[in-house]
Amino acid sequence: MLGSVGDWAGTVSAVAGFAALFPPCTPFAAPVAALTGGVALVAHSIAQFDDSPAASAGKDAAGLGSLGSHVFGAVQALP
Repeated sequence: MLGSVGDWAGTVSAVAGFAALFPPCTPFAAPVAALTGGVALVAHSIAQFDDSPAASAGKDAAGLGSLGSHVFGAVQALP
């Protein structure tokens, strides 16, 4: 259950992180990416006892989506 929640949250985080690259969407998409990335990370951390390859791939994708949203959000915030 938590694994699928983490997968969906990671997907939303990745899409919102990409949308944050576009300046008109940044104020709305960046917080969504950060929050859903955090949800995905926590959900996968709790569900870490499932050592299937699909769960590992989901954790990796969630971490990359969250990291990407933070990096690109910070780059866009620079003057």
